[in-house]
Amino acid sequence: MKKLLAKLTLTWPGIALCLFLQRTPLIKSLVEVEFALAPRVLHAAKVFVASAVSVGAYNTVTGATGDFQVTGSVRGVVGERMTVAVQAERATPRKVEIIGDLPPGMETNQDSDGEVPNGTVLIFGIPNQTGNYPVKLRVLTWGVPTAPVRELDLDFNITLSGPQITRAPVSQRVVDGCRLRLEVELADETGATFQWQSRRSDNVGFADIAGATSRVYIVPNVTAEVEGSYRVVVRQNNLVEVVPAPADAPVFVTVQSGPALQVWTESHFDDPTSETAGALSDPDGDSLPNLLEFVFDLEPQMPDAGKFPVISTEVIQATPYRLLTFPALRPCAEIEVSAEATNDLNSSQWTPLVDGENGVVIEQTMENFVLKLPLSARQFSRLRVRIIDP
Repeated sequence: MKKLLAKLTLTWPGIALCLFLQRTPLIKSLVEVEFALAPRVLHAAKVFVASAVSVGAYNTVTGATGDFQVTGSVRGVVGERMTVAVQAERATPRKVEIIGDLPPGMETNQDSDGEVPNGTVLIFGIPNQTGNYPVKLRVLTWGVPTAPVRELDLDFNITLSGPQITRAPVSQRVVDGCRLRLEVELADETGATFQWQSRRSDNVGFADIAGATSRVYIVPNVTAEVEGSYRVVVRQNNLVEVVPAPADAPVFVTVQSGPALQVWTESHFDDPTSETAGALSDPDGDSLPNLLEFVFDLEPQMPDAGKFPVISTEVIQATPYRLLTFPALRPCAEIEVSAEATNDLNSSQWTPLVDGENGVVIEQTMENFVLKLPLSARQFSRLRVRIIDP
């Protein structure tokens, strides 16, 4: 009857590798580079891949200016670069008057006399204020001397950005009686609201989950009824993002019965019988063996960022305490987790720490497992994780 033990000390060396994806259109980067290479402004305008919009009509008899061509969108987002280019099919704008206020943070390529280089009017910049900004662009002189004054209305509409998703929930296999955790992360959560939805096998569509209105959705003790599809509706700045998107496959949660650690190992390793998948192996090299990765609901083949426990202090009823904060524990009947302490690291005798005894406070929430010890105790402490033999 072999028992597997894992000891967790106060600090853990960790290696973090993070990749953040930002949905920035390639065109913005291209145009910004082209501006940096000014005065090649005309070439910059040609970089746009958006289709041109024609306004007006060309008259070959009177020598009129020809159709305006507007490239780029007048709809923008605060904090994101935007550019609108205005040209004409046959005549070249020389001197231009802008009537109305441009969105704050934007400018034109006019010189002090109102002339534009290379016959292309550019309105560009990074808007910093929302609103509608109607602007009239009046071409006063053209490359064609007899061409009349022509006008073009541009209605700029600047809004705040919608939810920028940096991490989406993923499908999971969860053991009956264990914990389910689904989460979504945003680049900026300011003003964001969340609503998790589920679709069970007997349901036609998605329905809101009562009370599931935070970034993280947790079911402490999973039952068979939890199995189904999940998604989260994120609202920010009056814009809505459904994650995963309706066109993508939703997150699916499968509930299984059986030894929780075995099911977890099978879902995380191609060969669950290999040495790498062993309970005390550390395939991602973050100093956390697979058993602790399982207990703390972490990824065994991806190094975990930061160190834990996080050590801090707190005064409770005039008594100073040292706090050891761990990630939330995965409840599981076959795994025993206990806090222990000793006054001598050379001793093999460790005493179990019990909530409420000798001033010890042990708190377990959906987010954290916290061990609070009086500073006066001057003890060494640890978590002891053990697989209980059937």
